[in-house]
Amino acid sequence: MRKLISITIIGLALLFYSSVNAQTIFNSESINIHASESALLADSTMSIYPAYSSYTDAENGRKNLCYGSFSGTQISDTTDVGVELLRYNNLYRIYKPVNNMGIEQEYLSPKEASTTPSTFFLSQQCYSFSSNGDWWQQGFTLGQTTTLVLRFATQYIADAAVFTSDQLSNFQNNNTFSGYGNFDNQIGYHTITLAAGSYYLGMRNQNSEANQVSIELDFEISLPLSDNYTYYDNYINGVENISANGGKLWHSFTIQYGYRYFIDGCNSGLEDYFIPNNQLSNFQNDQTFQYYSDYADNPCGEGTGLWEILLPAGTYYMVARNTASTTHSINYIMQRWKQNTSIEDLSFENKIIIYPNPSHDNITIENTSLNKTENDIISIYNVQGQLLLKQPMQQEKIEINISGFAKGVYVLKIESEEGVAVKRVVKE
Repeated sequence: MRKLISITIIGLALLFYSSVNAQTIFNSESINIHASESALLADSTMSIYPAYSSYTDAENGRKNLCYGSFSGTQISDTTDVGVELLRYNNLYRIYKPVNNMGIEQEYLSPKEASTTPSTFFLSQQCYSFSSNGDWWQQGFTLGQTTTLVLRFATQYIADAAVFTSDQLSNFQNNNTFSGYGNFDNQIGYHTITLAAGSYYLGMRNQNSEANQVSIELDFEISLPLSDNYTYYDNYINGVENISANGGKLWHSFTIQYGYRYFIDGCNSGLEDYFIPNNQLSNFQNDQTFQYYSDYADNPCGEGTGLWEILLPAGTYYMVARNTASTTHSINYIMQRWKQNTSIEDLSFENKIIIYPNPSHDNITIENTSLNKTENDIISIYNVQGQLLLKQPMQQEKIEINISGFAKGVYVLKIESEEGVAVKRVVKE
């Protein structure tokens, strides 16, 4: 359950705690409004103001229920209409109808995308090695060709990779080994595509003394077409070492309506938070700062992990700090998924065909639209958001050579007067 309430809200009882001079701001939480209280449906802004204190409805098992006065069309019904709301600071916003008790659909906000993607596959957080050559491994089997994201963070030098059983002895005996997405005394993230079969995920210490490491092997983020959102870009990303005894990292981002935001990553032992824009100075100067409790981890928690960022439009900071006496590292990627604003947007997406995909060398891009123009532009980006290729698409069908690209996933974007199509291309 997410919460987003500032430290003081009129008429509501609040919880509060401090953690190493940081204060929680409650993010968003679901609330139900009973129509029997003569609640008024929200107007086009879909906002209401709190009127009474929260309470618990023991009979129905609800918590943090709140009655309020709406602006807009009044509902007078003795039944529980079950309108679910999200509370944003001092405002409430209608999110979706829990059931249909006669409320006209047009009085409610547009249906929100409801799919919560799950990327978790394998993970080992803040694992401790004691000496050089120590290793950790976990076997797994894939039933089909699968694209995964390998993330690795370490205090000191270490190796990590996905490898097959014929490399197991070399890995365990601290010899040279081959694998997929290898980190050779490096940190960061790699996108890898694995054929069906059995593999090992492994980490190996190359430091002469103790070392602390974290690894994740995640599925890619994906949403069904019914959610009406399309991958747009890797909005922010980073791979950083943060110095000991109070070292800090901060990275700004802006939430806009019409997008969904997801962030994933891992670290070797850091505190990380999302904070409002006006709290950055406090964070930087070791003063008490406020943060959003749904987007916070203590050292050796689950790290950045996959979060969908459900914050109101505005500018925020992702921050991290190192309270340990040794250096720690972090890596993260925030993706934006853009809402398809019309049937035409989805239609244009479906008119772009790419084959073969996956490919070793050449891909063919075909625009089957009847409205294609010579102004169409093709761009290809890597997972770090770096532009690798940009060229006009002046014909219905063109061929692009990707043999020089490293193995992995790339984003192909076609911009046209008819719309924007974003596709993923896998280089084998």
